[in-house]
Amino acid sequence: MAPAVRHRTPDERWNQQVSRVMHEAAEEREQRERARATEDDLHARREAAALMALIRARVRPDGRAGGPGHAPAAGRDRES
Repeated sequence: MAPAVRHRTPDERWNQQVSRVMHEAAEEREQRERARATEDDLHARREAAALMALIRARVRPDGRAGGPGHAPAAGRDRES
């Protein structure tokens, strides 16, 4: 004899739909968070690369030369 098929009640179907929608929303939120973290990481890496280029070039962010082995630019940084 075949087992009796149990049909879900409207409340059970509703709860299942709500659960599925909540699960999908959580997955989408996690995807957005991962994308944002990747974007933030990429931005930080670009920023670090730019700073390292400045350090290697021994140029200050304001455009003046500086750092060990560099004389101050003519007329600048001299005390009057």
